[in-house]
Amino acid sequence: MTVSPGQPTPGEAVTVEATVQNLKGSSSVFHIDGISLRRGTTEYARVEDVGTLSADSSLTVPLTVTFEEPGTKRLRVTVWGHTDGKSDSQNLRYPVTINVADNHPRLDIDVNESVTDAESKGRVTIANGLDSKIQNVELSVDGKNVEVRNDRDVYAVLESGSEETTSFTFRPQGTEPHTLEATLRYTTDSGTTRTVNQTRRLEPESMADRVVLEATSNTDGDTVSASVLVRNQGNVPVENVTVRADSANATFRQGFAQSIQPGESKRVVLNATMSEDTATADVVATYEAGDIDGRKTTSVELVQTPGTIGLTGLDVVREDGKLHISGSASNLGTTDADSVIVSVVKTDAVTPAYPNRQFFVGTVPASEFVSFDVYATASGDVSSVPLKVTYLVDDERRQRVIDVPLAEDSKSVKQQSTTTNSRSNILVPAAIGGVVILAVGGIILYAWRNSRGGD
Repeated sequence: MTVSPGQPTPGEAVTVEATVQNLKGSSSVFHIDGISLRRGTTEYARVEDVGTLSADSSLTVPLTVTFEEPGTKRLRVTVWGHTDGKSDSQNLRYPVTINVADNHPRLDIDVNESVTDAESKGRVTIANGLDSKIQNVELSVDGKNVEVRNDRDVYAVLESGSEETTSFTFRPQGTEPHTLEATLRYTTDSGTTRTVNQTRRLEPESMADRVVLEATSNTDGDTVSASVLVRNQGNVPVENVTVRADSANATFRQGFAQSIQPGESKRVVLNATMSEDTATADVVATYEAGDIDGRKTTSVELVQTPGTIGLTGLDVVREDGKLHISGSASNLGTTDADSVIVSVVKTDAVTPAYPNRQFFVGTVPASEFVSFDVYATASGDVSSVPLKVTYLVDDERRQRVIDVPLAEDSKSVKQQSTTTNSRSNILVPAAIGGVVILAVGGIILYAWRNSRGGD
């Protein structure tokens, strides 16, 4: 006795195959007059004049039945017939149990926050936990007090153990609770069409438009920019985000952030073209949040540091009665410095010397350095050698004088160095660093006074 399918569902056809056999040692032929499938006095299927069984032969008869309600069905297969030469009827009975289970593929509705009059996103996952594939799968999403879009999807086949996910959007109408309902219609492997539903009740929130701007100034080489962080602290996505900046001393290009989900943030960088060294920029972000056209503002101070040449990585070595001074002309600003020249300043005790009384460095890009070396002779008790640096920034000639200290043995001045990289490897004086910085500050004032005097 076999039952197919092994675990049918309500409305699905179930076939019970009953096999009747005449034993090998039988001396007579058995005539099967009929066979039926019953429970008590209720008969579900019946076949008459089935056939004749000779010795050592068998015959299989299919009986088909459908159950509309789930549960365990305890039935009985009854066979009746007679043997040759006898009129007495013989009956055979065999029990059969069928478990009808109301199993469906599982539906799961997942949504983000539901906000009144704002579009939200959801998805439905179909998981086929049945023992067989399903076909002609159609999923639809509807609801009450809610408008649903992208509400239908279809699949040709969904194999046993597999799953699919369908996305949709919805917009609650008003502040009343609303219900989403997913309906799955499919055909079982045996050809039965079935339907299953899943609902989810939601309480909509009032829309909260909370967009926050944070703007900071950023300098990368010779590029100055306003870095704007747009935070969405509300409960609806913000769409079509546009960020711009306005300033009397700088111009900017617009930036875009497209969509920002609740709890997320995006950064927009606005490169600046500055006409002055400083600029105050008013930053404005416009966006759409649900049915609202939003606007948020903030401000940021931008600073562009002009090209400024300093001498770093200084090294003084006595060679053949001369002082050989080497180091780097480092641009500490954010714009290029052109026509950079390093020269030894003649004093009563210091004289520029061959072969390099001065050194033409040329152009030093922003945040870069170029090496130089000059020579001098010294007489008497000399503690430092003055070096003059001249350069052009924005077509303006600038100069400064830096005193390079000598070691007590008048042989060398060594300096600690930081590690490495062509843009940041600046040798900084260690024990004498404070002296150099104070000297530089004094020389800047001196150079400014000279320029006022017509230098």
